[in-house]
Amino acid sequence: MKMKIAILLFISLLVQNCHLSITNSKLFESFYVGNGKTNYFIKSLKFKGPEKSKIFMDLTFNMAKENDNAVIINFSIINIKETITVDSMSINSDNELVSLKRLHLLFLEKNKNQFLSRYTSKIDLKEAFNLFKNSEWDVTIHLNGVKHIFKNTHKTMRKIDYLNEHLFMIL
Repeated sequence: MKMKIAILLFISLLVQNCHLSITNSKLFESFYVGNGKTNYFIKSLKFKGPEKSKIFMDLTFNMAKENDNAVIINFSIINIKETITVDSMSINSDNELVSLKRLHLLFLEKNKNQFLSRYTSKIDLKEAFNLFKNSEWDVTIHLNGVKHIFKNTHKTMRKIDYLNEHLFMIL
């Protein structure tokens, strides 16, 4: 009898945890950090480039004045060729052209036949607001002096529209 109760309790906890992860799978998260400050984390947005290369970009920001309203952009480049140096990166939407300055390589690793490079940079919060007004983004990077253009997927376009309506329009 005790074994049946233990199994039933285990299964109910497992189902509850699965349910929590499903309801928590939204496009952004907000975290209260004290003193009236809230951090916002926008989960990965996907962009497709040449030769099966991809960029996954996430953003973090808060509305506090101490950080000069900077938005941290972290992005991963997945490429079949070794990606060591990103010379420059820009994001273009109908409303805004944003150039990322001071790109910092976080790490570089090889996984099977692909290379993963992770970078970080910052943009101004006003630039981010303007980017999210339009869902069609082109991300242009210069890798080792060669220009590559990455287009957002249809799913990413829907995510950007949702984020604009449910996050940026209310801030």
